[in-house]
Amino acid sequence: GEVVRRQCPLPERAVDLRADRLGDFLAEVGEEAARRQAGNDGPRRLLDAVRSIINANAITPVEVSERLGIDLRKLIDRLRRESGNTVARLIRNRQLSLGCDLLNTTNRQVKEIAVACGFEDVTYFCRIFKQRLGVSPAEYRHANR
Repeated sequence: GEVVRRQCPLPERAVDLRADRLGDFLAEVGEEAARRQAGNDGPRRLLDAVRSIINANAITPVEVSERLGIDLRKLIDRLRRESGNTVARLIRNRQLSLGCDLLNTTNRQVKEIAVACGFEDVTYFCRIFKQRLGVSPAEYRHANR
């Protein structure tokens, strides 16, 4: 089918994973802020706290729960109940958002982009990308150049 030009529809804005020292500093600051936010009852606060941790390069639900100091099962249940999201979905959205940015701004091969986004298997990255965005990574790049 025809590829339609569009912006990456994922809500999270990607952060460059290669910013070593700055990333570590921001991770520490983000984790502290997220811990404080997670203690509040507001659903938006928990979602914001989880996104903050994910943006500080947490790539598994276990890492997110550990950084927030919340039991994994409680985090999953509360997040699903309050926002309709799962930690894994938020992580995946961030990875795909980063993929969109890299496809738009670099000439890297799709395999390299998949690895930079935290996927070990390029085929899986392409399948998830197409499921969520409706086009393959190559089609997305072509339509947005």
